[in-house]
Amino acid sequence: MGIYFNPGNEGFASDVNSDIYVDKTGLIKHMNKSLGKAQRCIAVSHARRFGKSQAAGMLEAYYSLGCDSKELFAPFEIAHENYASVFKYNDENSLSCVLTMAYFTAPAYYTVIRELPGGKGFADLVFIPRTDSGSKPAIMVELKADKDAETAIRQIKERRYAGALQHYKGAIILVGINYDKASKKHTCLIEKI
Repeated sequence: MGIYFNPGNEGFASDVNSDIYVDKTGLIKHMNKSLGKAQRCIAVSHARRFGKSQAAGMLEAYYSLGCDSKELFAPFEIAHENYASVFKYNDENSLSCVLTMAYFTAPAYYTVIRELPGGKGFADLVFIPRTDSGSKPAIMVELKADKDAETAIRQIKERRYAGALQHYKGAIILVGINYDKASKKHTCLIEKI
């Protein structure tokens, strides 16, 4: 039982030092808000090969009583608050690059297109399922800064970006993401059409 509850931080340390690491420490903030509340049971689920084991290793390292992970987690808040360039980090293109990295496994299942022409403009990111990927939905993403996620979804609809997928017969997921430069927080709205 002790190994299960106190697994250590070796797995997370290995992940952080790998060539590709996508920071998911925001999950810890969500977990901390849920502790001691009625909604204390949380399921961490993602698509296949999306990083569930990495997220679990991060949570193990953070909450483990069997090791001290303070130094392992120290760089994340410092990197965001003190070292992110305000000239390059706070724009739509940077957020688009972050999303592309977050979905680094997507090319196995999707054709990923940035700035897809459709309707009256360009959809920021579109994920079109490959024919051999099963019944995955297409995903259309619109990014905003200092507005709101609702505005992003509304833009997709009003400018008819989904028209670019008129020959696609499956489900389409609309994703609106807003980045607030002052608070450095993201909001997201997801709709299925």
